[in-house]
Amino acid sequence: HAASGSDGAAAKRPHAALGGGEGGANAVPIRATMRRSFSTGNVAVELLVPGLQTFTVIVPAVATIPTVRELLFDAVDEHLRSLEPPRSAGTAWLVFSAFGHAHEIILEEAAVEAATQRKLLECVFGVEALTRQLMHWHERCRFQLVLFSTVPPGAARENLRAHEPFVFRHQERSGAPATLLGAAGTDEPFRFVEPRLRAWDFVSGEPFRSPRPIVFSFSSDPQSKRDFMSISTSEGERQRFSVHDEGGILGMGNNAIVHRVDLAAQRRERPGAAAADLASPLLLIQQRAEEEVDRYHWDAAVKRQFSLTKMLAAIESKSEAGVAKRLRMASALNKDARLLYFYGLGITLASNSEQHDSYKFEAVLLSQFQPDFSSYTLKRFMDDYTTVVADSGLAAAEKLRVAELQDTFTLIKVKVLLVSLLNGFRDLTMMG
Repeated sequence: HAASGSDGAAAKRPHAALGGGEGGANAVPIRATMRRSFSTGNVAVELLVPGLQTFTVIVPAVATIPTVRELLFDAVDEHLRSLEPPRSAGTAWLVFSAFGHAHEIILEEAAVEAATQRKLLECVFGVEALTRQLMHWHERCRFQLVLFSTVPPGAARENLRAHEPFVFRHQERSGAPATLLGAAGTDEPFRFVEPRLRAWDFVSGEPFRSPRPIVFSFSSDPQSKRDFMSISTSEGERQRFSVHDEGGILGMGNNAIVHRVDLAAQRRERPGAAAADLASPLLLIQQRAEEEVDRYHWDAAVKRQFSLTKMLAAIESKSEAGVAKRLRMASALNKDARLLYFYGLGITLASNSEQHDSYKFEAVLLSQFQPDFSSYTLKRFMDDYTTVVADSGLAAAEKLRVAELQDTFTLIKVKVLLVSLLNGFRDLTMMG
């Protein structure tokens, strides 16, 4: 496994006991370990780091989410520092699930508000909220720490230049289904790598994923933009990369590429845990104001950054993702129909375009794809405005539309348009 980049060496703590991953030299079977009786006040939980290893970590039975997160980071740091060259965990997102549940929630405030995280933990997984902060964790808890980067030991995580992508290797073999990405039922860590795009709604925390596997391509050189254009949607076979309709390219700029991907909501096993039941009254009002948006299906424009530094900057609270989340929470995003409707943040898998056995995870921003967004051009307007309706030969409905446009158009509407454009550029500038 090749790992790179994370800042800050976390100090060892008394509760951060590390049980080597399944199959290790001192391995203890996770399920057997979790059935043991630990000292009062502690509980053993499973931690999966896709592409690296599975751990058993002992945490306090009553603790806040940040406390548990810190202990999980300690366990991963201890393992990474034992490798050559030694590294520490840099930027990573924590995903929660439980034995017997296919449902997942993300425990990152960049993606979902802390209050919504706690409500989901309690209503969906039975993790009791003892206070506004303290949670009562149980032995069915499963955590997944998705590493985006690592740093040298002792480096500050705030220094983005110290981060290097966390890259792991895996080679699929023809005629060996167990070696395929996402294959289950083995002890190899790469088997647990999810080849689907996963995302979470900014407001409700509802998890979404692509119905089919989708793996994007990337290049070590951010300037080689063509190497970011291929994707693989292989299922039940080795990954095959090409420019594909699914994940088709909507646009490309200096810093990022945008793909179009369909996602569907994950269904909860517990019938009483519908999204509307988990949200606060304020969020319910927000959801009712968004009734025109399909809450169970996303036709998403997925924005991927070309470089790790750009990606890490984009997911900060004061950058693009943070602004998009705040605007969505405030119901302000589409008030003047200026900007796209943002769904939320997600995690996707990418493969090196030159070495397809090298993989990394990327954080992505998802917005609603609108096929007619900004598609009414000035040329079309001029054609409509100068058309002689009586001699146009247009269909009756089209004649009515053009006649209404010509009757109601004024220069004041041009002013309104220009002011709206200025506001739009202002918002885009604030979002980086």
